[in-house]
Amino acid sequence: MEKNLSARQKQAVYYRFVEQMHYNEIGAMMEINSQSAKNLVHSSIKKIREIYPHLSGAFLLLLFNSL
Repeated sequence: MEKNLSARQKQAVYYRFVEQMHYNEIGAMMEINSQSAKNLVHSSIKKIREIYPHLSGAFLLLLFNSL
C-alpha cells in the first residue's frame, strides 16, 4: 500500500483514522483547509478500495496502525 499512496495521502488517512482527528484539525496540521483535507482523505480511501477491493474497512485500519 505504501507504494500506491503518496506521503500526503498516507498522512491524511493516518490523522483521520489512527489519530481520530477531525477534518479541521487535519487541515491545520497539513496547512490546507478542512474541505481539502476531507477531499484528500476521501480520495485516498477510494484509491485504497480500488487497490484492495476484497479488504474490509477494519482490516485497512489495522494496516495503517502498523505503518
